[in-house]
Amino acid sequence: MLPRIRPSRIAIGAGVAAATVVLAAAPAFAVTNGGFESPMAQSPFTPNTTVLDDWTVTPDIDHIGTYWQAAEGTQSIDLNGCQPGTISQVATTTPGAYSLLFALAGNPDQGTPVKTLTVTVTSGANVATQNLSFDTTGRTRLDMGWVTQQLDFTATGDSTITFTSTTPDCWGPALDDVRLVATPAPVVDEAPVAILLPASAAAIGGLAFFAVRRRRTRATRVG
Repeated sequence: MLPRIRPSRIAIGAGVAAATVVLAAAPAFAVTNGGFESPMAQSPFTPNTTVLDDWTVTPDIDHIGTYWQAAEGTQSIDLNGCQPGTISQVATTTPGAYSLLFALAGNPDQGTPVKTLTVTVTSGANVATQNLSFDTTGRTRLDMGWVTQQLDFTATGDSTITFTSTTPDCWGPALDDVRLVATPAPVVDEAPVAILLPASAAAIGGLAFFAVRRRRTRATRVG
């Protein structure tokens, strides 16, 4: 009589641990005097000046004190003195992706209502540029309508930030709150991933196991 064969139960399971993607914190790289708080502007503003700490100014700008509402802090600038002006600064950056952020508005007093400017960031051979405009229609000195703008770029080393007015009169684009942030790169926290067998593969493995058990049983059969 053949001995009774009891198939072993095979538990085929697969636990899959998904990889977790975590966004790294974005370190801030300060633009020095990005709020134009230094030096102290005259009240209500310093006209046609080339003095703006940590920035190179050509040919001149208006340094705004109490004349209108600032985006942050208490001071800002009009990129036009009585002609289109330019400011620039070399910021310390390391190789990687960055975003230049700044508040944009416009002198609401007179001149063309739409104020225009060009923003450029140069780092080695990499040049990022943007042409922007701001419509001052309906705006006042107490309600400037500041809008945050963003220019993304890739740094290879230090980066030169340049703002140039393209408004051809004495009432130009207004700037404030200039800052740099590094664009965070995804950091993958890799967890062990088990192999998930398809149902068909599991079934084939089970049949192979039973076949081996049956052959071994026959070999030990008692006559």
